[in-house]
Amino acid sequence: KIDILHVHRHGRNEKIHDEIAELWGPDRIMMDLNIFSAADVGAFGRSCARRIFPSCTNVLKYCVQNNLRFDFDKYNAVYTLFDSQNFSQYIPTAEDIRLYKNKHGIGEGFFVIGRLARPALEKWDDELIIMWKKISAADLKVKFIVYGVPKLKESLLKSAGKNKDLIVLPPTASDNELALFYSSIDVLAHASPIGECSSGTILE
Repeated sequence: KIDILHVHRHGRNEKIHDEIAELWGPDRIMMDLNIFSAADVGAFGRSCARRIFPSCTNVLKYCVQNNLRFDFDKYNAVYTLFDSQNFSQYIPTAEDIRLYKNKHGIGEGFFVIGRLARPALEKWDDELIIMWKKISAADLKVKFIVYGVPKLKESLLKSAGKNKDLIVLPPTASDNELALFYSSIDVLAHASPIGECSSGTILE
């Protein structure tokens, strides 16, 4: 007895979504999260009755680049949802941060750069490798801690700079681990070839 089918996608037409639209039928609502403000001209796009945009900027971009007038009865804009109350319970103490740094070999006086992303190549820009090469060559007291780096980018990072100052960790879904990471770094590096959308980086 599902009335609304939500598909998380980037707004572009994909064959699998057209197949879903045809299976779903015209008597129920289809809704998608349109992150990149792209118009879908396929079966899914024609059948999609609700679109969620992560920001008003996305709505404006969608209308301008697709030469559309915004239909307030058909489209809705919602801001990225972030449960700050839930996350606040994981705020680490100074001792927690000290232990986290010690665990990863980050001693006193080190400046810490952090990068956390999905282990997908499109989320790890080569600018990060260039950055690490220059910082390593400058012989500064800097540590670079990365979560979820793909194997190819990991090997490039290791060949570009000082391995003793590079901390490579697997992806994590732990709120406690994320809180420790964000509280232990001095700079968040977020260069990405496809951008960081939905205000996710700012919220993090």
